[in-house]
Formats: sequence, structure tokens, C-alpha cells
Amino acid sequence: MDDDTPSRKIYGGMLARLGFNVTEAVDGEHAISLLESSQPEVILLDLLLPKVNGLQVLDYIYSRAHLETTHVIIITAHTTYKHTLQLRDGDRYYTKPVPPGEIREYLVEILQVSPS
Repeated sequence: MDDDTPSRKIYGGMLARLGFNVTEAVDGEHAISLLESSQPEVILLDLLLPKVNGLQVLDYIYSRAHLETTHVIIITAHTTYKHTLQLRDGDRYYTKPVPPGEIREYLVEILQVSPS
């Protein structure tokens, strides 16, 4: 979930190579709409989203029982919340730019997927 097309393509491609089905959202409103009827294993989330910001999307995710096992990886240029945001165990906060390989290593570890 990122309004930046190149970021969506880079991280989406990495997820696809790891075997994930990838669905993209360009803004927070679209993200919440998708999450109402899905239960993804992992969400890559930017905090600086149009319409509904990433913090509101994160609140939505954390308040829904059907998403309680979904891992959230925040990848954002926004550094303000890095040390104050309360994330669930297993969730991560990265400040852009972050190499896709670093995200891939985390996913391989936490979700035990095969590296490609």
C-alpha cells in the first residue's frame, strides 16, 4: 500500500518472487476497501498515503479480528513515529529507502518462506 508506483512495483515484484499473491492499493481508502474482504499474510504499508493516511489504515488493521495474524511492514519516509508507534509482535518499521533484500530476509525469517 503505497501511492508511489515505483515502490509498489519493486516491493510487489519481490513479494511475487517469494510466492505471494500481490494486490496493490494506491491510497488508504482503497487499502481499507480491499482489507474488508481479505486476509493477507503480510501488508507493506506506507504512512504517507492520500485520502486515508497509513496510521488510520494501521488502526483499521489492528482493530479487525480477521487481520490479527497479518504481519504489517511499514516502509515509509516518515520518521516521526519510528520509536513511538506501538506495533504488534512480528511487525516492522523501516525508513525509506530500504533495500528490498532486507524486507525479503525478514519475510523469509518470520513467515518461513523459501528465498528466491
